[in-house]
Amino acid sequence: MIILPDPLRRALIDTAVAARPHECCGLLVGRTVDGTTTIVDRIAPSRNVTLGAPASSFEIDPQLRLSLMRSLRGSSEAIIGHYHSHPRTTAEPSARDLSRVYEPDLVWLIIGLGSGSGPELRAWRYDQEAAGFAPLPIASAAPTKPSMTAHDQKPGAEPPCRRS
Repeated sequence: MIILPDPLRRALIDTAVAARPHECCGLLVGRTVDGTTTIVDRIAPSRNVTLGAPASSFEIDPQLRLSLMRSLRGSSEAIIGHYHSHPRTTAEPSARDLSRVYEPDLVWLIIGLGSGSGPELRAWRYDQEAAGFAPLPIASAAPTKPSMTAHDQKPGAEPPCRRS
């Protein structure tokens, strides 16, 4: 199970909508408790640095990843996953997503904007035995740490998920 506080859920959807027609992306920071529950404490938005088509693919800025890993050393938090949007499709993992599973333990949080019934947010984890993604239930809870979201940007700054 993933625990995703409502303010972070809203920030993820807002970020995905703002990045449209491109995919937005970023990292999830939090912790795993009792071996089965993953708590998202904050999000770290990234520029989409893909060399492919940003409307249908994403790549998280490696400098963000390294910087975040350094800042988390010695803390109880870790990078627990990443998120990205599907601007024209649902929150189901794509074949491209499946081909890019390099760290099977990370959570994949996908924001789908193409369902026709409004934005949807779903969580997934790679199942090595099935060689595919398995859905993870998402629950809401109050944040336990200060959130770092796309809304924390400086006024007038480019949205973090726009390709630069």
